[in-house]
Amino acid sequence: MYDILYVISFAPLLLFVIVFLYFTIVHKNAFEKKLVLFQPYRELPQSREAYMKKVHKYRKYANITLTLMFYLPLCIFMLVMLKENYEEIGRLYITIPDDVKMLILLALVPVVAVHYLISYVLKRNEKAYRMLLEQMSNTDFEFLLKIKDSLPFISKYNPPFVWCNNQLYIFLFYAIREIDPTKIIAMNWSNGKNGIFVRLKASENTIITLPRNSFPYFLQIIEKYAKI
Repeated sequence: MYDILYVISFAPLLLFVIVFLYFTIVHKNAFEKKLVLFQPYRELPQSREAYMKKVHKYRKYANITLTLMFYLPLCIFMLVMLKENYEEIGRLYITIPDDVKMLILLALVPVVAVHYLISYVLKRNEKAYRMLLEQMSNTDFEFLLKIKDSLPFISKYNPPFVWCNNQLYIFLFYAIREIDPTKIIAMNWSNGKNGIFVRLKASENTIITLPRNSFPYFLQIIEKYAKI
């Protein structure tokens, strides 16, 4: 009976994680399909290679931080649950009731899934930055460095948008969107608690929150190329 209640209580979270896994990993747009097939085929100039090393280091530190954030509380939770169910102190084995096993399992599955999902997104973004760095002009790269300098310290090497060969690439959690700015027909933006809330209307609607210091660079692209 308790097992069924536990499953029902965790079902919305599990469903949410499964849906996000589908749209992030399985469902891919045209740019993401090209990204899957991409393999670095030439060396980058020294300045761009240095940038990519910082991107890789960012992903490595982010993964370490996420591992601690996700699994340390889970380990503490498991130890507490096990400690409360020792049958006899001093025995060499622990008998774990079925309801405790179910609780641990239901707590473990979403934690592992979310950790995998975030790690996948960080790795996907790193690969996309590499592909765009191979393609962009020197002017585009200089613009990227300006965007980098405008970002908060913790996300300097994880830009939310990139300008490359007259295309705007927006990095959402669940997708990377390639947008022709000349096809943007409307943009609304407003100040939010965590930055500038932007809604773009082109072939499909795109919603993104940008850091306040980075928004002027985004606006510069829209004002120059978009037909609004």
